[in-house]
Amino acid sequence: MLGVQANGKEILTIEGLAKDGDLHPLQKAFIEKKGLQCGFCTTGMIMTSYWMLTQNRDLGDEEI
Repeated sequence: MLGVQANGKEILTIEGLAKDGDLHPLQKAFIEKKGLQCGFCTTGMIMTSYWMLTQNRDLGDEEI
């Protein structure tokens, strides 16, 4: 998406998940479970996971 398309919208980045210098539980889990890929891929996977959890906390394996 172009930056202008986000005008007036709230944007959450991977850096915004951490609070007061503490990583978000999803960030910690990706590190602990060695779910890391390249910097581009990992960020996308974490942010997509975060979004999925904000939509529905009872996701089954099939939905994930």
